[in-house]
Amino acid sequence: MDAEAEEEWERLAAQREAELDSGAVAGIPLETAMAQLRQRFPG
Repeated sequence: MDAEAEEEWERLAAQREAELDSGAVAGIPLETAMAQLRQRFPG
């Protein structure tokens, strides 16, 4: 992966962590996320 892409992933991860920490967004259990993905993308 190139350095620019790696920096962008790091920025996005930090942003998402801050959103979770502040309560701006709520996490969901892995099992729920996987079930939603299976429903959306069967097969």
